[in-house]
Formats: sequence, structure tokens, C-alpha cells
Amino acid sequence: MENLSILIQGPTCYWREQVRAFNGINDILWVTWDTEPAENIAFIESHGIEVIQISMPETKGYWNLNLQCSTSYYGIEYLSNRKHADNIIKIRSDMIFSNFKKFYLNNKQLFFESSDLIFLGYIENSKEAYLLDYIVAGSIKNMLNFWKPSEAKDFGLPYPEGCLQKRYYGFNPIETKRFPKFFDLNAVRIFWLKQRVTLNFYRSDMFLRTTIASPIRRLLNYKEKFLLFCERYR
Repeated sequence: MENLSILIQGPTCYWREQVRAFNGINDILWVTWDTEPAENIAFIESHGIEVIQISMPETKGYWNLNLQCSTSYYGIEYLSNRKHADNIIKIRSDMIFSNFKKFYLNNKQLFFESSDLIFLGYIENSKEAYLLDYIVAGSIKNMLNFWKPSEAKDFGLPYPEGCLQKRYYGFNPIETKRFPKFFDLNAVRIFWLKQRVTLNFYRSDMFLRTTIASPIRRLLNYKEKFLLFCERYR
């Protein structure tokens, strides 16, 4: 892919599916944990995908936000030292493209013309409003700023996506209607294997799923704040 490096981050649970999805595509890096099964790593590497394994940070963050940031940031920093990687697309390891080459052609001009990050879409309901950051693309500088890890105990509160986006932009892009660029998904489907949904319909399926999840998140949020309070003042 011309001037674009592909970063897959996260566990290797769906190694076979990812290898099939990226068959025939070069310049792919997968950053995962040093505890992942050796047979998964060997299979991925045997199909031309470079793998880097790192140690899991002690601070996982709310809803494991710091884990996603750690693998993403390490991979972006590593790719920044390569000769041609000016732009990077970061993909969660449980997200599968039906046709990545078609996706690339749909968005090729956007990759190189956008001065900011590019997202899948967004969620907005009465309790939460955030950009979908499962797949994000942008320049190395912007990606490093967005995915910077944090050892703060409350990293990710009140909810992970909102925390990252408020830190990066200084405001909530959805609440203020200051939207970034979004990927063109024409003739391409993106599957979220872990949740068994298709992300092309995020404004219906994902909206309903998030509306249902909101009360659960709020309960976990209260629990997280209580534990932080106990730890701080014990």
C-alpha cells in the first residue's frame, strides 16, 4: 500500500481470519502481548506479517483502555522509524475487512489529503457520544498523540472513547458537531468478530447495542471511582 503502513494491535485470537483477510498485502505489523501462544505467532509470521510482542502494562485502564493504547503506540512508534511510513491505519485484531484492497482504493485520496485522523463513524445517545476508534488512520504525529498510553489509575473514565477524544481534541467532537473525516465503506464490510456484528450499520446495530450497554457502563464507572477513592485515601 503506497505510503501507508498497516498496524494490527491486540491479541491473536483471530489469527486465521486476519491472515486470510490480508492475504497478498505487504507492510503489515501486528503488535501483541508476549504471552500469546507461540503457534499463533509462528502462523502469522509464516504468512509475511511482522509480529512484535510486548509486555502487558500493570495499569490496564478503564475497560482496558491502556492495553489498546500500549500496543497501538508501540507499533506506531516502531513504524515511524521505517523509511516510508508517513501514514498509518490502526486496526483492532478482532476487526476483519471483507476486502481491504477495495477499502484502500475507496480511501486512498483521503489517507493522504486529510490533515487529521479518520474514523469509522460515531455513537450518540442520551448518555454517551463518541467516535468509533476501533479502526483509525492518520499521520504518525497525530496517531502518536491520540494513542499515547497513561499510567493514571483513572485513565479511561468516564468512558474510554470519550476520554481519548477529549484528551486529543480538547472537546467532544460529537457533542460539539465538529466531526472529523470518516472512511468510505462503499462495497466493503467490516466485521467485529468478538461481538458478531457488522460495523457498516453502526448507526442502527451499534446504536442499539450501546444504548443497552450504557447502564452497565455507568455501574462499572461508579465501581471504578469507588475503588480509586479507596486506594487514594486508604
